[in-house]
Amino acid sequence: MLTSTFLLITCSIAVSYWVCKAGFSLITDYKCPRASRLRRAAVLRSRIQLDSNTPYIFLGSIRNKMAEIFFKYSSPFYHSAAAFKVGNIDPDEFFAFIKKRFATGGRKLTRAMFDAIARTARDTPGFIQELCDALWQMSTGLQRRIRQKGRRQT
Repeated sequence: MLTSTFLLITCSIAVSYWVCKAGFSLITDYKCPRASRLRRAAVLRSRIQLDSNTPYIFLGSIRNKMAEIFFKYSSPFYHSAAAFKVGNIDPDEFFAFIKKRFATGGRKLTRAMFDAIARTARDTPGFIQELCDALWQMSTGLQRRIRQKGRRQT
């Protein structure tokens, strides 16, 4: 079963558009010093607060990172959003989605391959997408080398 994701929303009245933020690497990048991460988060929070006519939707599949951003007392985003747990992603629907994306690039993805990817990624949707992206990038290079080798042989 693919793990649940969180949806965190900050609402305001009389809106005409939505802004979505996916992945909070600028806030949770542990390669940066903690003070730098907090500064980035504070700047983002202040910009969001000044934009009073826009609701923001924050999505993430890595629950502990989302919790750190919105529920940790020392975070600039502490209690700035309401949390809604989104149900599990149906594995068959997720497989169909990923398979279709692979097919658009001329790549084949079997159910067994998808299941192996999902297990490797611990059934976390964001990790599955990252792993699929890495496989896509690797196969792009492989396809290019195969085409070049084929041209040299003719």
